[in-house]
Amino acid sequence: MAIDENGLILKEYRKHLTSGGPQNVGDQFYKYLFNNQYSHERIKRVEVSPNKDESTGFKELPKNKLDPSDRKFLAVAVKAGAIIINATDSDWMEQDSLMQELGVDVCQLCPKYAEK
Repeated sequence: MAIDENGLILKEYRKHLTSGGPQNVGDQFYKYLFNNQYSHERIKRVEVSPNKDESTGFKELPKNKLDPSDRKFLAVAVKAGAIIINATDSDWMEQDSLMQELGVDVCQLCPKYAEK
């Protein structure tokens, strides 16, 4: 697993947490990432460079049409040589040529739900 040094990925996940009641899988995943973010055996932390260029979002990325909220994940994957694990977000399938250009593999957990 890989996350960014700036905390952008953790901040993105935190926006989607359940605030009351039993924890769901996403809550548990966030807790794992948060608690282990400095455990170098489990999670790789990489520095990425956000920029103000609306066509890239990050210095590590070429011009792209990926959802701006997903670009942090792609920049980290590029920098860390990591695989993106996706459940239901259709953007990753739609941007397959960009993934190929950057040499980033995307593992689709629920491919039929990740299509528009």
